[in-house]
Amino acid sequence: MKIVFQPDKAGKISADLLEVSKTLRSVGYEIGDVLRELRSVSELDVCRRTLRNQEAAVTQETARLVSLSAALDEITELYGRAEQRNTDRLEGTSGLYRSPARGTLSSGGVFRAQIAQFLYR
Repeated sequence: MKIVFQPDKAGKISADLLEVSKTLRSVGYEIGDVLRELRSVSELDVCRRTLRNQEAAVTQETARLVSLSAALDEITELYGRAEQRNTDRLEGTSGLYRSPARGTLSSGGVFRAQIAQFLYR
């Protein structure tokens, strides 16, 4: 099986995921607005409970989309560095081997900060 990774396409998909997450986040805000409007109507307790559950689900999905977008960005960056290393090795470029590349993905550090900034601004 051959895997073809297209960094440009992955970057666009990552940006698209962020746009979808923004839309989803606004849906969550609208659900919250509806909940506030329904506070005065006591007969709709079941409806309010259901809306609260949906609001929580939307918030969780928004966080997942942002996390997925950040992971895809990180994968794209790592792929680009690996391709550059391979090209340099094939061409015999020196100075490349000063430090080994890190090939592990993590959700910490810069991406975690970006996710938090995006979700809570």
